[in-house]
Amino acid sequence: MIMCKPEKNKKQTICIIAVLILVAALMYCMTTIIPAFKWFFQLAFLVSLVICLNYFINHSMTQYIYRLSESDFTVIKQTGTKEVTVCSLALSESVLLVSEAKYKETNERSKHPNIASRFNYCQNVNTGAYIYICKFRNNETLIKFEPNEIFVSAMLEAISKSKGK
Repeated sequence: MIMCKPEKNKKQTICIIAVLILVAALMYCMTTIIPAFKWFFQLAFLVSLVICLNYFINHSMTQYIYRLSESDFTVIKQTGTKEVTVCSLALSESVLLVSEAKYKETNERSKHPNIASRFNYCQNVNTGAYIYICKFRNNETLIKFEPNEIFVSAMLEAISKSKGK
């Protein structure tokens, strides 16, 4: 069994949260400066706080663990001490495993137009993510995750073994 934990980009997380807090503070100040649009700035203030809280929970408090066995690919979401298996798929149902950059630059997207579900299990924003497409309940499912190169090569090997059976 192979496991992979993506490393958190703490600088990026802190910068994005700081910018969102700054925007919220600016919107709060604008409510007193321009009273005619007070409702708009209050709404923008609330929206930026909600986005900040969501980003904080999803990118600071959450850790994803990718687990690969001989026949299954599993994603575990860890928040504090609580672990929840959010995804467990058979490798025999695999369709594609490719880097996100390659997926976008080639026309792989047009080869798979009927993707029923899309899941993002990335720890960071704008990283070297991979796209994994598989069949689940007769529909194609896309999973975006950020493994290291060792995990990717092991996963490709496990996929080829499971397809060979």
